Amino acid sequence: MVDEKAKEENFKHRKIVDEKLTNGIPLTIEEQYFRCSNYTLKGCRDEPSCIDEYYYRVYMFRREGTPTWLQIECVDRNRFIKLVRDWQAVIEAGGQHQDILKATIKETKEEIKILKKQYSAPLSAKRKLEYNLKHFDLLAWSKLRHIMIQKIFDLSIKAEFYSLHVNGKEIRFDAYSYAHILTRHFGHVMKQYQTEKDHFYDVFLHTDLHVRIDQLFKRIDQAKALEGLPNEEITIKFRKLRYRLYVQPQERYQKDKKGRQPFLRLTTFFPLTDAQELEKLKQEYEERKVDSELSVFVHKS
Repeated sequence: MVDEKAKEENFKHRKIVDEKLTNGIPLTIEEQYFRCSNYTLKGCRDEPSCIDEYYYRVYMFRREGTPTWLQIECVDRNRFIKLVRDWQAVIEAGGQHQDILKATIKETKEEIKILKKQYSAPLSAKRKLEYNLKHFDLLAWSKLRHIMIQKIFDLSIKAEFYSLHVNGKEIRFDAYSYAHILTRHFGHVMKQYQTEKDHFYDVFLHTDLHVRIDQLFKRIDQAKALEGLPNEEITIKFRKLRYRLYVQPQERYQKDKKGRQPFLRLTTFFPLTDAQELEKLKQEYEERKVDSELSVFVHKS
C-alpha cells in the first residue's frame, strides 16, 4: 500500500517536471535533484546537470568491490577516473571559490598532508603504488563528501549557514563546520590514513547534523542548563555517550556592511572517548541533567 502510494506520488512529480522541461520552465533545485534521481545511470551520464548523481552512483558501484565495479560499462569506469583526476586538479589549484568548495579543498589538503607523512620518502615501488592507490581513493571520497554537503545545503539549509542558538547567542553552522566535522569525524572506514580522532558510528547522521544539534540546544536552553556560562566549549552526555562541541569567534565581510563583521562558528562536534578527557570531566566538572537522555557538563566553580 505504501509502495503504491509512493509510486503514485513519484509519477505525479515526474509529470510536473516533464511538463516544465517541455515548456522550457526552469526547475527548482528540488526538482532538479528529483529529476536526476529518476534517471538511469546512462541518463545521468548524458545529462551534464546530473553529473553529481552520476558520480555518486558510480562511486557506490566501486565501493561495493571488484565484481560490482566490473558490472558497469567500461565507459563509466573510465569516466569516474577522469572525474577524480579533474577533482584532483581543482584541489591542487585552490583559488577563490564559494564556501562549500573552499572548505572541502582546505580539509582535503590537510588529509593529503597526513597521508604523505605516513608514506614519507624514499618509497619502494610497492609502497609508491600503495600510496598512489590511497591518494586516489582519498580524492574520490573527498569529491563525494563535497557532493553530499552541497546537497544538504541545497535541500535542507538553503542558505549560507544554519543558525543555531544557545545561551542567548547565535552560532553559525556553515560550510566550514560541515566540511570539518564530516571529514574528521565521519566515515572512519573511508579514511586512507591512520587517525586517532573520534568518529561517529551511530546516533548522529551526517545528513541532518545541523538539525539534531539545533534540537539539543533548544532542550539545553529550555532547561537553562548553560545560562550565563561561556559557549566556547560545550560538553554533553546524550543517550549515555559524551560529545564535545567547540565554538570560535570569526570575522568576515558581509554585503551591505562596512568592515569585517564578527560572528560565532561551530567549528567541530565529535564523540568524546579520550580517557584523559573523560577523567577530567569526572574531576573538574559537574553534570547538569537537562532531561532523561541529555545532560551538560559545567566546570566546578
